[in-house]
Amino acid sequence: MRSILTKLYFGEINPSDRTLQNAHSYKQKVREVAKREEELCQTLSKEQIERYETLMACRSTIETMETLEQFRYGFRLGLLMALESCQSSDTLRGDVVL
Repeated sequence: MRSILTKLYFGEINPSDRTLQNAHSYKQKVREVAKREEELCQTLSKEQIERYETLMACRSTIETMETLEQFRYGFRLGLLMALESCQSSDTLRGDVVL
């Protein structure tokens, strides 16, 4: 059995693969967004659709950046929690800055 670090290194563990795709409320919202987006695009000119698609690509990039930073923060926080649980309370000093 491979260790978690080995699996992570070789790409066998990918947190982004774990999505809400199986959640009913998530599926419902995805369908609603797709429907509303289609309705909107039917009212736009070709130029407006291109501008809209550019806007959506920019938003997607921002969301990816935010999600990555949240993952990093959560990972660091988890490591600090594990470290703290391994140390005796008298060896912990002050606040740890993430």
